[in-house]
Amino acid sequence: MPVGGRLLRLHWTPGRGGLLARVPPSCVPPLSPALRARLPPEARPIDDPHITLLRGASMAPLVGVLDAGITARLPPLPLPRFSAVLHRATRGPHPTKDPPGSALPRTTWFRAVVEQDRCHAVLAEIVAMLAAESGRPFPHPEPDRFFHLSCWNDRGGDGMRSIGDIGPGDLGAPVLQPTG
Repeated sequence: MPVGGRLLRLHWTPGRGGLLARVPPSCVPPLSPALRARLPPEARPIDDPHITLLRGASMAPLVGVLDAGITARLPPLPLPRFSAVLHRATRGPHPTKDPPGSALPRTTWFRAVVEQDRCHAVLAEIVAMLAAESGRPFPHPEPDRFFHLSCWNDRGGDGMRSIGDIGPGDLGAPVLQPTG
């Protein structure tokens, strides 16, 4: 699963977000100039590329029980392979991250993780360790997570404002596909 043996650094800020696997920008598959030209002008590259392992709501029961130092004891996520195809997910305005009364939809362009099952195996191991470290029951909160890498969005490239609930239904027809 790892590309060049790269292990992704895990990040969690208790009370402020989910458990993330930070992807170094150098590991983000580049877009060819032809694909980049096909993105709309409002699209911006994500400024903090990451794979969300568990949403903030899923990590909330551990706030005050575990500190951010837990990430050093968790197994790292090996850098997975990403689909060559760039897909688009669109949702309505975010209820708290967009200005009140905003009617503008949100769009995120993403690449799916190819090895979903391997990422799920690592996540199951992480969830078990979180339960053991916390000393309380922590049933797996997201056994159906769809792993993806948000690459571009129409929210200024702010990675925390990308669409987070991307799933297999967002794959649909490829939006931007590399040409040979």
